[in-house]
Amino acid sequence: MIPENRSVIEWIREITIGLKHRNLDINTRVSLSFYLEHSSESGAKKLAELLACEGFDTDIDAFQQHLNKWRCWANISIVPNTPNLSYLLHLLKDKAVEFDGQLEGWETNPYESGQELGQLIAKLENDWQEVMRQG
Repeated sequence: MIPENRSVIEWIREITIGLKHRNLDINTRVSLSFYLEHSSESGAKKLAELLACEGFDTDIDAFQQHLNKWRCWANISIVPNTPNLSYLLHLLKDKAVEFDGQLEGWETNPYESGQELGQLIAKLENDWQEVMRQG
């Protein structure tokens, strides 16, 4: 499915499944990074400023410079329940469109969340032990 055509419900489902797949506790704060693509540096900067006022850590960078594309990164630590995700995704999608961009994706950010990094390490250790038992 093309990212900009996803509904907020589809994004929530994708994020929730992704977090559960990583064995992350969706009842505690998790650090999530969203990236939004823009055709202009000014649009990406304006969006980053607005999202910073909403509590996001933001940054912009040029990518695919030959295509004149800019990316706004927006990171926030939240409890990823449906109301929180719904609010964030509506905000991100609406504001991205307002500044001539689109919400392209998301990822967990273990370097911003000690709890999340600990869970990732525990998952890797568990997977390694399981492989060793089977081998």
